[in-house]
Amino acid sequence: MALFGTGYQLKITWRAVLVLLICLPILLRLGFWQLERAEYKTQLLGDLQQAQLITPRSIETLAELKALPEYTRVRLQGEYLVDRTSLLDNRYHDGRVGFNAVSMFRLSGSAEVLLLNRGWVALGQTRYPLPDLPPLAGLVEVVGQVRAVPTDTIVLKEDQFQQWPQLVQNIDIDKLNSVIAEQLPTFWVLLAADQVSTLKRDWPVVIVGPERHYGYAVQWFGMAIAFLAVMIMASRTKIGEISSE
Repeated sequence: MALFGTGYQLKITWRAVLVLLICLPILLRLGFWQLERAEYKTQLLGDLQQAQLITPRSIETLAELKALPEYTRVRLQGEYLVDRTSLLDNRYHDGRVGFNAVSMFRLSGSAEVLLLNRGWVALGQTRYPLPDLPPLAGLVEVVGQVRAVPTDTIVLKEDQFQQWPQLVQNIDIDKLNSVIAEQLPTFWVLLAADQVSTLKRDWPVVIVGPERHYGYAVQWFGMAIAFLAVMIMASRTKIGEISSE
């Protein structure tokens, strides 16, 4: 009985086998990787939701903060260094462009300094002058969430340190340390949305949700099936053609 349709059977060449052994595992691995990412994002969102239900931990030193896992909610007492604020450029909120105001904050318990992301402020009609930020002075208590400072795209030049607030593309901890003669940690605290402020705060944990990764996984597995089907169809040969070779 003829295989793969009347008068046809499968002729496998070493080239076809080589292509199959290279491409099919890659497509399958990409599909399983997307499934792994979806599971990770699901767990991450679950952990964050659980963390929101826990009472913020009162922290007095950076050593205590360093011992905490990321996304932990904390309560800090101290004062803003009002003349030490950086404006992160090209930050978006509800489709509008603006800045994130990142201020240095000195802990009252240890006099150590860390960065506190206070939230988003809108861009005016033009980039300059920079927006006026609400004044902050004296001892305050804030609640926020511990996050690692992003280090994916660092654009911070020495000549930007001429006056404050600094307009930067991203935070470079080492260069900030050299300017302020402090030792800033590589994490910051994102001010909680319920804290009193005129700045907007919306801190997404993930840009791509787990459902998107599941969709990508289906696409990769579909491509693997389609690739296998094409290889089989391309390897079909008429029985008479095989026998005459």
